[in-house]
Amino acid sequence: RLSFEWSCLLLSTSNYGSSCTSVITDPYISVATIPVGAMTADEQYEFTVVATATDGSGRSASIAGVVTGGAANTPVVTTTTTITKFNPQDKLTVTGEVLADITSAYDVNATWSIVGFTSDEVETIATTQVSRLFNGAIVTSGSSFSIKFGANSFSAGISYTFALTAYITPGVGATTTGYIELLVNSPPSIGSFNVTPASGYAQGSPNATQFLFTAPNWIDDAEDLPILYSFKYYTVTASSTSIVQKFSQTALAYAELPFGVESNDYSVYCYGVIKDQRDASLESSVVTVVAQLDSSTSASSAVSNALNGSLGTAMATADPSKIAAVVDSAANMLSVVNCSLVADCSTVYYRSGCAKTAQTCGECLSGYSGKQGDANSVCH
Repeated sequence: RLSFEWSCLLLSTSNYGSSCTSVITDPYISVATIPVGAMTADEQYEFTVVATATDGSGRSASIAGVVTGGAANTPVVTTTTTITKFNPQDKLTVTGEVLADITSAYDVNATWSIVGFTSDEVETIATTQVSRLFNGAIVTSGSSFSIKFGANSFSAGISYTFALTAYITPGVGATTTGYIELLVNSPPSIGSFNVTPASGYAQGSPNATQFLFTAPNWIDDAEDLPILYSFKYYTVTASSTSIVQKFSQTALAYAELPFGVESNDYSVYCYGVIKDQRDASLESSVVTVVAQLDSSTSASSAVSNALNGSLGTAMATADPSKIAAVVDSAANMLSVVNCSLVADCSTVYYRSGCAKTAQTCGECLSGYSGKQGDANSVCH
């Protein structure tokens, strides 16, 4: 639950910094009401609301907006959106309210804009109407007006100021504008993702390597903490990844890996996904070489060793993600096929390397077409 406290400061030169909280009917509720006529014409008022968690954690957030007082018959405009930050992939709704003490003989014209944008640019990225005409009969008790934007309309790390402007038509009184500034969230930054050592031996072999996944030195704004880390890998296709660690505040994890595909030089493709509590995320990747089993260890023996050893250790932790990682790794080893006699797929057939079907090249390379799926036929 939240508690609210509104405050007001005057911004004009003669009264700069003076309190004007008295114009607010009740400063301790979520929606502030300012009676018609309470504000002075052409005076600028900065209204701020602080929302504080009531659970004793001390967490709070604030938002401010500037309103210019109008003369008689001038509408009052407030922005009622309560967020201060959003992710670039989020759909955004910005909401304001228009209030005017007029009769049905008049209308109120309200228009949304973004500081630094032309009206055409705003209309291009908005998914709803930018302007609206309200009849005087309905704005006497306040009318809500929202503008909506699709995902990825704004750039991460940049603040945007949204403005709602209203005036009465036919022209009487002055124009009033309410503002709200919103920051587009950025994912964590600065840090790195590493897997060490850079090469090693596959899970299930007598000398299996413990690979260390780490994601050190990531930072983010205090209100976006904690940072969460997930690690994964794949050997053949990115659509078939195996999880080393689900999202956790722990920035490191150990794992034994299956051997890579011979035609890909035994490469295992490792990824770190780093995100903040608002789900703004990024991926970083490295390639690790995991050598094929030595001649004394068959694939079936490797799987047996992995299940007998690593699975027992994982089950002892009672962590489902670690158990699943061992099983996935064993399944990957069983799925590796014999590609010892296949041609150089990329230069002979213009196909990806052998990975899924024994002694057979993969799909056509990008920009080439031919027989679909795995085949040893030329793509053109």
